[in-house]
Amino acid sequence: MRITNQILNDSARKAGLPIQGASLLDYINKKPGSDQSLLQALEDKESAAEPVNKRNYEKLEKALDAYEKETEKFADKSEHSMFEKAKESKDMTEICDSADRLVAKYNSVVSAMRKSGSPLDAYYLQMFLGVSEDQKKELAEIGITAGKDGSLSVDREKLKASDLSAVERALGADSAFITRTGFVSGRAADHANANARSVSTQYNAAGNTYAAQSSLYDFLR
Repeated sequence: MRITNQILNDSARKAGLPIQGASLLDYINKKPGSDQSLLQALEDKESAAEPVNKRNYEKLEKALDAYEKETEKFADKSEHSMFEKAKESKDMTEICDSADRLVAKYNSVVSAMRKSGSPLDAYYLQMFLGVSEDQKKELAEIGITAGKDGSLSVDREKLKASDLSAVERALGADSAFITRTGFVSGRAADHANANARSVSTQYNAAGNTYAAQSSLYDFLR
């Protein structure tokens, strides 16, 4: 499920997304001090650069989609959500298991974004890591910390012993970490999907597809 503007706006209000007086969506769509959107500027730079390997885009899209599905589980507000069940049972096992998967998918996204080679994905990566940095105190309180490479790790024992309200503040439906990274992953996944299709249909002057060139390059390596 892609995050719509309405969902984004609701999440932005709850999570406090303003950046220099603008929402995260505004910041992406319009570069501060410029009439050109930040996305457009990066896309222009990307289109002028060497074509990126289609396989990298496909791997990135897969990683982003998997991460987005994990965030949807934490964003569940129904009576059957993992948080509601934990409140009833006092058992944190499901939340700990889900947090392990969330962090693993997060780390896969970080790795795939670094390998993309796209200027726009480099920007998305900066935003993705920025969310973790902004929320590092709340995350650390429940046992989730970031390494020097930006990857996250979970201290399962600390998480399991944490107060459920603290875990919900850090990873619940209204948490800044879930709403912000969920938004960024949705936008980045759309971009990766579009570029994977685009690379397949672009031709160079000799009539060879960029995808074929990438395959040849991979084979020769």
